[in-house]
Amino acid sequence: MKKQSVPGGGTFSPVDGRTLDYLAATGRSEEQIRLVEAYSRANLLMASGDQVPDYCRVIRVDLGEIMPSVAGPSRPQDRIPLDRLKESVSSLVSYGKAGRDRVGLADGSVVIAAITSCTTHPIRRS
Repeated sequence: MKKQSVPGGGTFSPVDGRTLDYLAATGRSEEQIRLVEAYSRANLLMASGDQVPDYCRVIRVDLGEIMPSVAGPSRPQDRIPLDRLKESVSSLVSYGKAGRDRVGLADGSVVIAAITSCTTHPIRRS
């Protein structure tokens, strides 16, 4: 975690009404939501709504410039933009015959893909 946080400490976003709404929308019980709110208030972690964040630097991101892409777990640096995915996969697959380092697919072939996460710990939901 130390390598993933900012120097001198991590960032913190206080709990607010939207946080509690998120907990409700994701199936948390009313009892659990009340517990989160009570704990947050008791430990001064609840936002009052009148606070204005004071950031030392603001980074603006134009979401229209972000390109969806695919990257594999064995070589995540080999990012493939979605608009080039078909040609990239086609270069690895020959339909009907398999060659060295190539995968053969024919009409009706079944292909299984896995979606994985980079986290090494389970996300607990009770």
